[in-house]
Amino acid sequence: MINKLKSWCRSQTGNTAIIVALAAVPLVGSAGVAVDMVRANQSQTVLQAAVDAAALAAGSDPMATDATVKKTIESYLEANGLQKSVSRVTKVDFNRDPKSTKITLNVRGELDTSLAYVLGIDMLDLQAKSEVESGTNTLEVVLVLDNTLSMSAEKRLDTLKKAAKNLVGQLLKSTSSTTTVKIAIVPFSRYVNVGLSQKGEAWLDVPPDINDSWTQTQTCKYRLIDGTRDGVPTQVGEWYDCVETVPPIVHTYVMTWHGCVGSRSDLLDTQIGSNSDSYPGLLHRWCAAELQPLTDKQKVLDKKIDEMWPVDETYIAPGLLWGWNILTDDAPFEEAMSKADLKAANGHKIMVLMTDGDNTVSPSYPDHQGSDSLKADKKSAALCESIKADGIRLFTVAFKVEKKSAKDLLEECATAPNMAFDADNDAALLASFDEIAASLASLRLTK
Repeated sequence: MINKLKSWCRSQTGNTAIIVALAAVPLVGSAGVAVDMVRANQSQTVLQAAVDAAALAAGSDPMATDATVKKTIESYLEANGLQKSVSRVTKVDFNRDPKSTKITLNVRGELDTSLAYVLGIDMLDLQAKSEVESGTNTLEVVLVLDNTLSMSAEKRLDTLKKAAKNLVGQLLKSTSSTTTVKIAIVPFSRYVNVGLSQKGEAWLDVPPDINDSWTQTQTCKYRLIDGTRDGVPTQVGEWYDCVETVPPIVHTYVMTWHGCVGSRSDLLDTQIGSNSDSYPGLLHRWCAAELQPLTDKQKVLDKKIDEMWPVDETYIAPGLLWGWNILTDDAPFEEAMSKADLKAANGHKIMVLMTDGDNTVSPSYPDHQGSDSLKADKKSAALCESIKADGIRLFTVAFKVEKKSAKDLLEECATAPNMAFDADNDAALLASFDEIAASLASLRLTK
């Protein structure tokens, strides 16, 4: 045994192995630092969102005692993932300025490393800070609202109209000589209706009308049977007892544009801008009511809400894309403020997405005639991430949504967990919109 040990010590191969093993320490440590920095960035994002949510909640009642504010902060930090973002919380400080309605919240924590400890780095410091002040100087809000056939069930659309009008009224009543609030509305179904008045714009490509015809060779009776529309059980029409039409009848019609737009290429349907690539106008397609660009006129907004009607299947992505377009100061719509002007005005861009179900159709370019719901979900999720990355705060409202994947999509789309609402009845939908309106009317996140 001793002779074998001496032989191992004299072996060059063994010495090389030791040298390689020693050299691996800094290599593993360097890789560990990279891995842990990625973890730290992800944790920092969660931490900041939790602190923002807690600060907004803490400032919602200017008359609350310090003890009440402290409890509110603690509950919101816990509910929005503070404990998951750090290994230990080392500091939670909040300050209320007695001369104003400003609340400052500062949270620090430590994140244990997973591999960098081999270099002596056993933890990383994380910090997030938010300031909230009562009163919103400038708000630009777009309501992206589900107008699909399923909204005709149980008078869902009627409830949505009431909720949307309440929100519009609350926000516009909160304005003063020093505040500005503008609101837009984007009804969506399979497509979005940009309005017939947009025909001829450089960003839109509408083909000329087409004279067409079809030949009727049968005459049938019509009846209603049990079926589904947009995923909701209902009665649908069916032709039966068909007999030959003698002689055949030729019907002529004109394929024209009704305001519906489809998707650009597979690379551009989750992006805005690039106006050299026009949005395709689709002939002989019907879609939801025409969208309403940003305005501060309540009568105009209420009228637009009243005009909403249920039609066709669900594809959420176009609603998100056109809501994003409306909140951008570039074409197609240019009513929005630039980012620089909005920042100078201490303002915010807000999107509220409401739907009662999951994606039932997907893009087939330029139409939306596909049935790949997974692809439609991915497109919708990608748009949500891009919208949030563009500085837009995104609220989501699930109305009587039962499918888990649809709920998960809406929760992940929201800017923070407390900005995703799950309304399982009419009263909850109204309450969700009221809560969103109250938070926007009373607060602004200053830092």
